[in-house]
Amino acid sequence: MTTIPPPSPEFPHPLSSRPINASNDSGDSNSSGIRLSSNATAFTNFFKSLFGAGVLALPHAMSTVGLPLAMLIYILICICCIMSCHLLLESKRLADQVLKLKPDRSTQLQTYEDLTTFVMGARVGAFSGALVVALNMCFSAGFVICIRENLKAVYPGLTDVDILTVLTPILLLLGQVKWLNDLCIFSFLGALIYFVGVIGSSLAFSLEHFKPPQDLMAFRWREIVSYTGTAVYALEGICLVLPCERSMRDKKSAGLVVTRSLIIYGIVTCGYAVVALSSGIVTPDCDIIVDCLETGDGSASAHNVANTVRLALSAALCLSHPIQLYPAIEILELVVARVVTAKAIKGEAAPLLSAGVNTGNNSGTHTHDTKSAGTDYVSVVIRICCCVVTLILGTCISSFSDFSNFVGSVGLTYVGFVLPVFLYLTVKNERDRLDVESQSERVPITTKFVLALVLLLGVFNMTVTGTSSFLKLVGVKSH
Repeated sequence: MTTIPPPSPEFPHPLSSRPINASNDSGDSNSSGIRLSSNATAFTNFFKSLFGAGVLALPHAMSTVGLPLAMLIYILICICCIMSCHLLLESKRLADQVLKLKPDRSTQLQTYEDLTTFVMGARVGAFSGALVVALNMCFSAGFVICIRENLKAVYPGLTDVDILTVLTPILLLLGQVKWLNDLCIFSFLGALIYFVGVIGSSLAFSLEHFKPPQDLMAFRWREIVSYTGTAVYALEGICLVLPCERSMRDKKSAGLVVTRSLIIYGIVTCGYAVVALSSGIVTPDCDIIVDCLETGDGSASAHNVANTVRLALSAALCLSHPIQLYPAIEILELVVARVVTAKAIKGEAAPLLSAGVNTGNNSGTHTHDTKSAGTDYVSVVIRICCCVVTLILGTCISSFSDFSNFVGSVGLTYVGFVLPVFLYLTVKNERDRLDVESQSERVPITTKFVLALVLLLGVFNMTVTGTSSFLKLVGVKSH
């Protein structure tokens, strides 16, 4: 176990948007100043974070393997995603128990990087934190690419400069929302637009032109690798699990919130893909459902529906951009905060960064104003830089699909399936070693099955799917 540098009572946290004492044991008080949210707010944020452009690729991906096999694999991956999220939450709970059993450890476990550092060591923690930041930055850049491509399809005369002129101020302003619970209204609006404009419009068109294909129930085993990667990309949302749990008043309900979100999301997206595929509008030439709408009868109505879906998708992704970027911003802010804290303790902090630092104790009975111009400035700069990077990547890269597939199949699988298993096993062994009463407890057979299933899917997706996506990335055709 590695000790994360503890906060000093004099300098707990120099960034006002991320107080170092995020919660107490009960999770009901707000003595540290962090804005805690209800279960409904956490559900809305986590649920909307799952919806992205990957949903529109599901119908075509299902067509490559056949409906029965596609549904079976999708359900299995959805179950594994729920299990992996619970493993991460359970690892966090066990790590908190280890901290209580070792009073000398003054450590705050707030992010995925903190938990990994504490359990697996500084190097693994730094690598995992950097990977979470990179993943969320890449996926946010993918949102920008999708928005840009859809707007150009609706308005062919638009240039990249025109789109950036409109998109930049919107994303920069949304990116300045500091608290996860304040993003709830944007999550709700994004989900509403997605359900009505994207899913509703395309489903209505699919049902209107319902002509089931003859090979709907076929089994195509060769395309399982590619389909598995698409399904994992569409379902996995583990990067936002700990931020949501940290923002909740009732932290014990975090597992229930995540489970409900993934189950409802899985039912909605699987049902959507099944109806779209069964309608017969999905063809081998269209990778996403929007293109399938126009390749059908080519009528004006199909063109109008496609444009409606494109505009609705662009608006929904724009509202989802700050949520997708949130885990990366949280980690970067805490990294900067700890660097500044260490320098402040040594008396080396710059006046701009040390201004307005909370000088209260853990009970919050004596605090100064933490929302100073200096600390707000640091947070604003970090958020602007993250948004600008995603805008640059989203503008410069013409095709993001192969790159994102490779990053997702390797990086997202490592963070979402492989690492939670090792985190759980390592921290449980440490807890059992310190707690005499728990040493006689054996791991239930169901837990062993969950660990084996999640790890097996993770290893398969990292090796087989990762290799396949890498070959596509470098331009090598696999047979």
